[in-house]
Amino acid sequence: MIGRVLYLLFFQYDKIPRYATRPDLKDCEFALGYFCESLIRSGKNSFLKSSFYQKVQEYCTRQMLDLEIDVLFAFLVSENIFVRRGVEFEFRFNYWLHYFAAHRMHHDPPFAEFILTERRYSAFPAIIEFYAGIDRMRTDAVVRLTKDLDCMDAEFLKRTGIPTDFSPFKNAQWAPDEQAVEKLKKDMADSLAASALPTIVKDAIADQDYKRARPYDQALAKFIDESSLIQMVQAAKGAARALRNSDHVSPTAKAELLERVLRCWFRVCQTIVVLSPVLAEQGRAGFDGMNFYLDKSFNDLDTPTKRWKALITCVVDNIIQWYHQDIFSKKMGSLFSNYVKAHSGELGELLILLVMAKQRPPGWEKEIENFIVREQKNSFLLNKVYVALRQEFDVAFCSERVREQLRYLAAMAVAKHITGSKYPNSKLIEKAAKEVFKEPETK
Repeated sequence: MIGRVLYLLFFQYDKIPRYATRPDLKDCEFALGYFCESLIRSGKNSFLKSSFYQKVQEYCTRQMLDLEIDVLFAFLVSENIFVRRGVEFEFRFNYWLHYFAAHRMHHDPPFAEFILTERRYSAFPAIIEFYAGIDRMRTDAVVRLTKDLDCMDAEFLKRTGIPTDFSPFKNAQWAPDEQAVEKLKKDMADSLAASALPTIVKDAIADQDYKRARPYDQALAKFIDESSLIQMVQAAKGAARALRNSDHVSPTAKAELLERVLRCWFRVCQTIVVLSPVLAEQGRAGFDGMNFYLDKSFNDLDTPTKRWKALITCVVDNIIQWYHQDIFSKKMGSLFSNYVKAHSGELGELLILLVMAKQRPPGWEKEIENFIVREQKNSFLLNKVYVALRQEFDVAFCSERVREQLRYLAAMAVAKHITGSKYPNSKLIEKAAKEVFKEPETK
């Protein structure tokens, strides 16, 4: 899309002096890629006009290319691709910088290697997105991202000592009683007892009435910062964007990268659970550039324990809200379906189903229906799927056919929860639908 916008702007530009000729667009892209490489390598965003001329001329000399640099610069300024900041210029939007840099990666292997090594791409995920989308078969990026996410995950687990399969939702229920809540708290504390978490953090998790103060925040911040979670999150964002642009990479490579992206989402879930005592007590917690806070929906909950219970139930919803756009693509239905089949009963299955409920790629309704059929009554995971379906029914822009599908599946989930029937029949589903989707009374 950005390429098409550039093409349109370029050939509509009519302020070319009579003595000059319109440069070739492809030549301009190559020269700008060379220029953007120099900006990225130097760590700068702004530049002098003379620096631009010097770098572009350097490229033209090396390539024995004639290019009207004056016309190119005037075009970039006129169309607000470049904007003035004092005596210097910079790209008005970073995506232009990343777009041209991605093209430079495509035809200059040393620069591609520079971006892909030492996890530099985690600082600007958009470059990887554009790079993967150039020809949709950048296997080198997919393989490198998969390998790096594996390494970052291993580092995270080694430093934190959190069990790889620790999930606070394992024994959660749709409608838990007090005994179930206490068991959930005990399971969480037991799972983390053997971890490398600071003692003060473990105490806070085990005791929801623990009085938290600044030393606690410092201990937790140090623990998280050393675990390099923020870098893994940024890398996963780039990986998700690359994945949705990698249609023609081998299915095996795509499936492996999807696994790593979802595993990173899972680690964020685990981290929020670690932070949950602080969030419940203080309303906010932050570390290493990542900050979380409770919104006004928690204001009516007057004790940390009540806030903690509510917080735990919405962790997954937040993960999807934050990251699902990074992996958005209507063409990934088959990849998602294969993942669901391979991870039945796991948190990753829930995460993918929630993404499918929001994005609705081909086959989404069948996967969600199959999940409802095999899930147990009073399941927390079943509740999360129901909530997502109901929310989409209420707020999504979609056709009447899709609205009917959302209504049917949401009612089916409720019928499963109420009756426990393995496959609720149409009568039970319609009864549940009438209860859940009541029409407002008219006077």
